[in-house]
Amino acid sequence: MNTLFRWGGLAVWSLLGLLAGGCDDSADREDVIWDFVNPSVVFCVRDAATGADLLDPDAPGTLLGPSAAVVYRGVRYEVVKSGLPFASQLQTRYNPPHELGLRLYKVPSDPEHYRLAFGEFSPAAGLRDQELTVEWGDGSASTVRFDLYVTWHRNEPTVHCPIWLDGERRPGDGYAAWRIDLRR
Repeated sequence: MNTLFRWGGLAVWSLLGLLAGGCDDSADREDVIWDFVNPSVVFCVRDAATGADLLDPDAPGTLLGPSAAVVYRGVRYEVVKSGLPFASQLQTRYNPPHELGLRLYKVPSDPEHYRLAFGEFSPAAGLRDQELTVEWGDGSASTVRFDLYVTWHRNEPTVHCPIWLDGERRPGDGYAAWRIDLRR
């Protein structure tokens, strides 16, 4: 009988130890490293009458004259023509934002049209009330304002990323609003 109590007690203590030190969801989440998408403001610009790509540097009527640039935080970024905008050579799981730049590129899914992207921005940087000015090569300009920050609730992140073009909030949720299709 004494042996039965010993084995029974050992079983109870083992079960309690498993329950106390088992898979506690909140403990696991403290060790989670969150990785966020680093967006860019992306422009696609077409002629309103013809549908022609106004970002094509070789087409007549292009908006990308020698004076086209973005001004952000007092720094002027001129257009750089590239392949895909942010092909990384890093072999890591960490997703750092690429250096700020104004990049002209085409994507394989739409090889007929150019895109102009300014970024990348990190949500982890806590950016609020940011403003940049796109100086088009024809003398006109567009003003973009955005917030990009993270809030936390019970160890779960929420990325806030509203964006405005010339004072009007862009429709859509999330980063979809960061792609701006213009007709001029």
